[in-house]
Amino acid sequence: MFEYLNIEEKLLYLRSVIAETIEKDMLQSKKVRNRALLNRVLDYLLSSPAIEVSSPSIVRYLKSDGVRTLPNTINGYLELIFSSKVVNKCERYDIHGKRSLKTLYKTYLADPSLYASYPRSRGNLMIGHLIENIVFNEFISRGYEVSVGKILKGEIDFVVSRGDKVAFVQVAY
Repeated sequence: MFEYLNIEEKLLYLRSVIAETIEKDMLQSKKVRNRALLNRVLDYLLSSPAIEVSSPSIVRYLKSDGVRTLPNTINGYLELIFSSKVVNKCERYDIHGKRSLKTLYKTYLADPSLYASYPRSRGNLMIGHLIENIVFNEFISRGYEVSVGKILKGEIDFVVSRGDKVAFVQVAY
């Protein structure tokens, strides 16, 4: 196990892991036409753990920054990112209607340290979102199926299940 004595060395190491993952798992294995756009999408996801995401919402965010793209392009880049296991996708489940909602989902970082390390440190620490991210990772590591619960006027952070047992979990800071 490596030991890094100061925060700069730790951040440098984490950034190098992400850069290598991007290069090997995303860029070399697939044909990516716009590397800068892929990096922008990844930056958006890493800077916003535990938020609701859809390709149209990312397109709107990028458009506000002067970047033009299409939802299909974003969907392709999202699938590359999810397949690299840097960011995990958590489907939404409509509890009242008892069906999966495929268009909206939340994303969680494979490791919350990515939030602070890539590509730069964040000014506003989203503690509640990071705690939710940690809880998601714990459920996944214990073998639960996890989705985000949608109710009429709100959300249940997690609907976790294993076999025929189901639990609703709300996370709060």
